[in-house]
Amino acid sequence: MIDALAAKRSLVTICRVIVAAIFIYAPLNKIADPPGFAKLIFEYHLLPAELVNAWAVYLPWLELVAGVGLLIGPLARGGAALVAVLLVIFLAAIGINLARGVPFECGCGGTHALAIPLLSPVMEFVLSSPTPWVTFVRDVVLLAMTWLIWRAPAGSAAAADR
Repeated sequence: MIDALAAKRSLVTICRVIVAAIFIYAPLNKIADPPGFAKLIFEYHLLPAELVNAWAVYLPWLELVAGVGLLIGPLARGGAALVAVLLVIFLAAIGINLARGVPFECGCGGTHALAIPLLSPVMEFVLSSPTPWVTFVRDVVLLAMTWLIWRAPAGSAAAADR
């Protein structure tokens, strides 16, 4: 029989792998096509035009660092904190545009400039959403998973290397 601590460790490990995979894969297309990603950011109508290009260049690298951090034991909690901050920003941007009724494309997977055989179809399924509301709910679920990672008790998979 699995004890409660082992179940929590397994849950945290599963959350780490899922969130890390998303935050490692999603920025790859954005890094490969900064102008295309800048266009997606611009369509949110939230940033001054002068800041759009900087966001398009630096944001994907923050996502990638956060995703990799989730996979490295001593960095898992910091990676989770960075992912949480990014998800709150994404949720705010999506929520503001939903409230305004402004049509927009999520931009979660970038412009699809890069295709990785076998992985791309799976991640495209995860990152593509039929409506902005589905994207919003998906990001809330990812935020909840990130909270579990961040709150992992000592001795759990997230804290094993601390």
